[in-house]
Amino acid sequence: MTDIYAPPTSDIVPESKSDTTYGSIEKALNGEYHLETKAVLREAWEKTKGVKGSLWAAYVIIGTFTISLNLGLEFLLPIIDAGDQMVLSLILSMVPSIISGIVITPLYLGTFMIAIYRLSDRPYSYKFIFQYLYQYKVLIIASFLTTILIYLGFALLILPGIYLYVGYLFTWPLIGDRQFGYWQAMEISRKAITQHWFKVFGIFSIIGIIALISAIPLGIGLIWSLPFISMVWAVLYRDIFGIQGGQLRENERVVSSEQTKDTSSQETKIEETDGISSQEAKTI
Repeated sequence: MTDIYAPPTSDIVPESKSDTTYGSIEKALNGEYHLETKAVLREAWEKTKGVKGSLWAAYVIIGTFTISLNLGLEFLLPIIDAGDQMVLSLILSMVPSIISGIVITPLYLGTFMIAIYRLSDRPYSYKFIFQYLYQYKVLIIASFLTTILIYLGFALLILPGIYLYVGYLFTWPLIGDRQFGYWQAMEISRKAITQHWFKVFGIFSIIGIIALISAIPLGIGLIWSLPFISMVWAVLYRDIFGIQGGQLRENERVVSSEQTKDTSSQETKIEETDGISSQEAKTI
């Protein structure tokens, strides 16, 4: 009988030297990683430059889809009279947001991977949010389980919910980058973060405060703070687990093909322009 909590071995592709400079699965599970808050925030801010356009294009697509899905769910869900039962009314009011949050998980993973590509100085595109739809089954199950467990944790004196919320923060990235199963990713994330839980909680608390403050002046500050948060998430993932890049090469081919098409179209336009110029010259 296999131990479902044991760190996976056969599913892990050996990491390159550049990755092991930072973190690895083995190091993460043993707590052998060090996080410096200032260094993490500084690097994330520096890497935010140049990636805001791609990330915001992804945010807009995801936001539009989420709003449409929520409206559709509210319209389609049967009207249930909860009467005076406040708890049931509260649960019913949260159903559309919970369902939509679970369904669009693959798109959210794409925004994280855009940040990973930027951090790795690799070509990236907002279209990466569609590159992980093939993992929707694993991601949806992981999202469903983590959501249920976190809600149960909050119901049990709140503190267990906070612990699990922070502990499961890297479940999706581990699925996208390492191709892990949902339970493997959940347990590896939770066990690794538990080693330095308060440090990770502190960093995410800081960026949460930054997001709240940036939203005050008509939300203008969110233009910078939301991409910054994505980059912080990516820097933490790299420092804790390293980057394996299970899907990196495939996505790079997508970007390369797009760049090739753009270059070809530009060359075609130039050739057409040269052709027209030569014809005009002959006419003259």
